Amino acid sequence: EWVSGATPTAYLYDDQGNTLNELTLTDTTLDELFDLLRSHGFTPILPNIIYPDHPDATAVFGDHHYDLYVTPNYLFNAQERAVVSTYDDKQGYVVTLSTPDETAFLRSFLSEHNVPHVWIGAKDESETEWKWITGPESGQQFWEGYDTGRSTCPSGVTWRSGEPNNADDDEDCAILHASDAACNDVRCMLEKSALVVEYGDTSLEGVVFEDPAPPPSSLPVEGEEKTDL
Repeated sequence: EWVSGATPTAYLYDDQGNTLNELTLTDTTLDELFDLLRSHGFTPILPNIIYPDHPDATAVFGDHHYDLYVTPNYLFNAQERAVVSTYDDKQGYVVTLSTPDETAFLRSFLSEHNVPHVWIGAKDESETEWKWITGPESGQQFWEGYDTGRSTCPSGVTWRSGEPNNADDDEDCAILHASDAACNDVRCMLEKSALVVEYGDTSLEGVVFEDPAPPPSSLPVEGEEKTDL
């Protein structure tokens, strides 16, 4: 059991429900957590998400193809599903937001199928450096800092008001909301979202990254108080 909060704590139980150990987790990554579990003689087992044989919906934008899976899942499940998916000899990846037009398309696609939010293939691997971790942009940083940060290259990412904020020092992944086409950072292991598998370019060959763009405006949700997911 992983209890989140100001000081997240993991409790280890035996098969009878007895508490064997308690681990305090502060700024702990998933890999570090697994190392801690192994040091106590446990073999970590990730939750298994059963996906349907076929996507719940498909769409095309430009020369890219998109498969939607509405099953709520963790980001690592989404990544596992995406990399074994192919379309027209192209390998799939968790969707990235390359341009504002692509983000607008995804908003429409999700809204059409009543999906409130979806994972994007991004993480803040060093807390304030947001990078794409999937697709042709993998390894490319697109945002520096928290909610008052700046864009470091053109992308389709717009953050919700006050985001990203790394709440409880535990929000390293991100989702796109269909309601306002804006993103917020969330906890990778405690939040679930839908999956869009994107099929497109397989390399960055020929892609030109322009000078850093000014920070996009954060968009509050009309008539709604700002909250994390």
